[in-house]
Amino acid sequence: MTNDKVTLTKRQWTELVTNKLDTQSLDGQLLRILAQVPDLMQRARSVMKSKTINYTTLSQLREEAKGLCDNVLPFLGKTRAYLDENDLSLLSIHHGPPYGLLATHAFRLRSYGWALTVSIIVYRVAESLDLERQKHKEQLHYLAQEIIKVAECSGRYRPLGSMYLILSLSAAHMATDNITIQASSVKWLEDYRTDFSGPKTKPLTTEMTWLRDRFLLRERRAYDEIYDSFI
Repeated sequence: MTNDKVTLTKRQWTELVTNKLDTQSLDGQLLRILAQVPDLMQRARSVMKSKTINYTTLSQLREEAKGLCDNVLPFLGKTRAYLDENDLSLLSIHHGPPYGLLATHAFRLRSYGWALTVSIIVYRVAESLDLERQKHKEQLHYLAQEIIKVAECSGRYRPLGSMYLILSLSAAHMATDNITIQASSVKWLEDYRTDFSGPKTKPLTTEMTWLRDRFLLRERRAYDEIYDSFI
C-alpha cells in the first residue's frame, strides 16, 4: 500500500492473504478486505494525477470505497463485542485474572486493534475520495481514539502480544488532525517501538507525515481543487 515498487494485482493481493487456516476467522476476513485497498489506491492515484479528471471513474471509486467501509463495520462491531465479554476489570485486582482469561483477553484485544486499524485504512481512503468528508472525519476520529485506549491497556502483553500496535498507532496518527490524538499516538508508538531493536531510518514524525500523505492519494495542494469541480 505504501510502496509503489509492489505492483500486485487485486487478485494477487487476495491470493496472498488467503489460506485454509483462517479463511473463516475474523482476522482472515479482515485481511481480505484490506487486500482490496492497494488496487483501489493505485487506480485512485491514477485518476487524481490525470490532467483531465474522469469523474465517472472517480464516482465508481467512491462507491467501491464506500462498499469497503460497509464491509468492515460488522467486523469492528463483532471484535468489540467479543472484547467486552472478556472484561478483566470485573475480576479481583488482588488475586488477578487466571492465565486462560488473560490469553483470551490478549487475543481479543489484538483482534479489536486489528479491526480498528483496517477500518482506519479503509475509511481514510474513502475520505480522500468523498465529497462528504466530514462524515468520514468523525468516524476516523473515533477509531483513532479507540486505538489509543487499546494501547493504554496492552502493556501487560508486551512485547509479542502488543507488536501489532506499531501499525495500529501509525494508523491512528494519520486518521485525524486532532493534535491531542496525534501526540498520544506518537508517545505510545515511541514507547512500544522500544520493544524491538533495529535502525530507525527517519525521525518518527517524518515517517508519520509521509504515511499520512500516502493515504491522501494526491498532492496536498490539489486536495480541494479536484472537488471544487463537482460543486
